Amino acid sequence: MARRRIHDSLWPSLLLAVLLFAALLPLGATTDWQVVENRAFDLFSTTDPPQPAAHGAMVVAIDEPSFAEIGRQWPWP
Repeated sequence: MARRRIHDSLWPSLLLAVLLFAALLPLGATTDWQVVENRAFDLFSTTDPPQPAAHGAMVVAIDEPSFAEIGRQWPWP
């Protein structure tokens, strides 16, 4: 009985989500929306810029002992 109530309460939310998606989908094709999207990207890029990469080099060992450690063989099947 409780399971049915949960399912019944999800239908209005699902319907609302589908209707909202259908209503907002055409906005993606307009050039006005592209301008808004570009400005939002610029704003987020300047307020929280990407972190610089860590200094130094990383060596990745790809040899027989490494494959044996993870239980694989080369070439991968």
